[in-house]
Amino acid sequence: MTYKKFILIIYLLIPFTVFAQLVVNNSIDSTVRYIKSNGYYTGAKDSAAIIRIVSGLRIGAVDYTVHDYYPNGKIKLTTKAKHADGSGFSGPCAEYFKNGIMKNAETYENDTLIGSVVAYYPDGKTYMSGEFKNGDLVVNECYDTTGGMLALGGEGEFISYNDERTEITDRGPIVNGLKTGLWSHYENGILKSQEKMDHSSQKYPTPEVAAQFKKGGIEGFAKFISQRLHYTEEAKKNAIKGKVFITFVVEKDGSVSNIKLLRGLGYGLDQSAMEVIKLSSGLWVPAKLNNEIVTSQYTVPIGFGMDGVAPPANMQHDEGRQIGYEQLPPVN
Repeated sequence: MTYKKFILIIYLLIPFTVFAQLVVNNSIDSTVRYIKSNGYYTGAKDSAAIIRIVSGLRIGAVDYTVHDYYPNGKIKLTTKAKHADGSGFSGPCAEYFKNGIMKNAETYENDTLIGSVVAYYPDGKTYMSGEFKNGDLVVNECYDTTGGMLALGGEGEFISYNDERTEITDRGPIVNGLKTGLWSHYENGILKSQEKMDHSSQKYPTPEVAAQFKKGGIEGFAKFISQRLHYTEEAKKNAIKGKVFITFVVEKDGSVSNIKLLRGLGYGLDQSAMEVIKLSSGLWVPAKLNNEIVTSQYTVPIGFGMDGVAPPANMQHDEGRQIGYEQLPPVN
């Protein structure tokens, strides 16, 4: 590179914010990636919700340093990653609100949250503390926005918020740090639905032969659901679309039990999906392991759209436990 070209490049980069300047100063071992709000990469900086700088890109490196920035140039996240593109978060992680206040102090292992976590409100007050065990958040303490204690030692009430922690999305009781009892779901501060939560500790082995729907396997199960599922008038009126995730157990006699909502949409759609699963009780051939009939647990996504309902294309066996909220695929 000639001296004039080098000067030109520096000149063009002068208006860039601090995260772009970091790459200029350390251009050999750093890259910049732009990430949209839906998590996809983009080549356009102006459409990015996150600007990610990955540094430490040296031959033989075993991990890389990740710094995520908001478009205003303030730090959003800092951690280590296993891969050069910044994926595979592994190690301590600090997250921040747009105002610079710490949001979460947590730890990752291969993109999975593990160990203790402490979370805060945008004004710096403590929101909650807990621990991730096998992918599940086990809450220890929870506080409201004024600092009032809601839960201690895993017993009491827990509140879930939107990403900015400015609006309550869910609230309900916890026992032993886990959601249980009647939980309320809110949208824009309005109560939309209530669901009975029962976080089971029951573990189910992975079967060699999965449970089968008697009337045509997974295709028959999809048809069974589509013929009975109700897309409520309230959902139509509000143009609600997305997926409801239901977990259920197929018992040794082919009956269905422990039907639970993992992620819902409200507007009567969650209850509609659960009722249809309940109707399938007795219509299953149970799973087998070592040539013996066993109880097994499954998760099924059921889609709702403006054109009606979309039955599941597949079922996922739940190996050992329910799938936690943070591990579910995003609702489209």
